[in-house]
Amino acid sequence: MGSLFAKSENISGEFFLEGLDIRISISDTELDEVLAAQKMLTAIKTGEEQTNYSTEEIEQARLIYTTFMQAHNHELAHLYQVLALPAFQMVWATRYNLLRFEAAVMLKHFEQGGYFQGETHYKILQVLDDGKPALIDEFAPQFNEFANPYKMYISDYRKQYEGISLFYIIEAMAHIISLQLSDTPEEDILELAVSEEYSAAFLRFDSYLHKVEVDLRWKYLVFLYICYFSCRHFNTDVTHPINTAVSSFLSLCSKARFYIETLAKLYQRYERYSLSELKALNQWSLTDAELNFANKKQLAGIYALFELIAILEEQAFPENVPQKSLTVNALADFFTVSDAKGIDWEDKFTLARMLIFPANFVWTREIYDEVMGLVGTDKEYTYAQEALFYRFIMDCKHLLQPSHQVACCDEHGMRDQRKKVLRCKNEGGFAFFLNALTDKPAYELFRF
Repeated sequence: MGSLFAKSENISGEFFLEGLDIRISISDTELDEVLAAQKMLTAIKTGEEQTNYSTEEIEQARLIYTTFMQAHNHELAHLYQVLALPAFQMVWATRYNLLRFEAAVMLKHFEQGGYFQGETHYKILQVLDDGKPALIDEFAPQFNEFANPYKMYISDYRKQYEGISLFYIIEAMAHIISLQLSDTPEEDILELAVSEEYSAAFLRFDSYLHKVEVDLRWKYLVFLYICYFSCRHFNTDVTHPINTAVSSFLSLCSKARFYIETLAKLYQRYERYSLSELKALNQWSLTDAELNFANKKQLAGIYALFELIAILEEQAFPENVPQKSLTVNALADFFTVSDAKGIDWEDKFTLARMLIFPANFVWTREIYDEVMGLVGTDKEYTYAQEALFYRFIMDCKHLLQPSHQVACCDEHGMRDQRKKVLRCKNEGGFAFFLNALTDKPAYELFRF
């Protein structure tokens, strides 16, 4: 799987996991409509200017803007998951390292005068079976290093236990984050929940709350923290560490009614305080902006949730299993930039502060924008340029797989005619890029 998708009829979002790259597929006209809708809704909400919009105009603006933001926030949530959740970090690291290895093998193969034969090679690494000593001597040891973790990823990431996989947890979590951040959390405008991959984990959680009345936003938050602690529950000492996340999720879901009822009791306790008393009681170091954002009931609910988070943590880690994120050098710049902004992805309250105070979710976007413009440590290119390169490597992989269409160029778009892709002369297209990279015609490097 090369990408994680959230799609609607006109707007689609993509998180290219290997390159940590976010794209929202939207035309210039549609982007202008989104910006105009945002301006209209902001003017109405703030009352800063007189507005005379019709009910139909307001509803259309809301739909346009909400569709865009749900797609955007879904993909941005995946970046948060890479930074904060060790179980997903392992998935990312496995795929990232494999793609780097495939790129090195492919370019070395070309350098030595080799090519890929469509009838023989369906994967880049199959050229290591061709018996060329130079390739085998250089890459065989590395291949063995990558083989086992990649096999574990293939077998475990989508493997279901009682109908749930880590893949399902990750996708449902991103989907519910996008709904929680929406002004209308009950409205799945992208209609993702019709797909099992986006809904199965949440439905499992919700099945334990039959006839329990609870505000939808609080239900979302409890579910998200069950996902959070499940994906922090990561033990590299076991044979299949990914499985521990699913086991933890299923165990915590079985206690969903208890968590919801506990949240209600905690809320009742905090509800007795006045607003000024609640602000003075702040023991979680909420900022003045966050305190002033919430009214009395909201602040009582926030404190109740924060206490519940601590309870969830204790039950998720009864044996004090370490929650330390993986040490991944390729993420070092993300964490350096985060530290400079005072953002700690290992702080269990960071997720809640972003989801309860939506303005805080921009933290993730700010870090993404800043890091993608950086030239990484020991690198010649920015992260954004590197992501483009790895997208190209993915296109090379897809060229060898008949089930995939291939990105040709701006004029031709996605095509399933391999020979035409390889002989396209348009500047900036796949064949143009491959020729610039190798100084050889694309049709000589991939033969069909």
